[in-house]
Amino acid sequence: MRDTHRCPKCRHDEILHVPAPKDADRDAMAIGGQHSFLAYHPNGRLQAYACTRCGYAEFYVDLRSLDVAKIDGAQLLHAESGDPYR
Repeated sequence: MRDTHRCPKCRHDEILHVPAPKDADRDAMAIGGQHSFLAYHPNGRLQAYACTRCGYAEFYVDLRSLDVAKIDGAQLLHAESGDPYR
């Protein structure tokens, strides 16, 4: 949706882009963050794209600002190699 501006589920061509979605307490949504004495500094900020017809939504993260090592419980997953249809 981000690149095509078309919904992959219903093929509608009107997409809502939300560059900085907020959570319930109005903070910017992010994958991780660092707390300091004075402030919270999010990293891995999210962007949202939503279809105006069916409501399907996708989130994208800014990977340049993301430090995986500083996110509690985060782990990188890799697809298994080999053919799944043996």
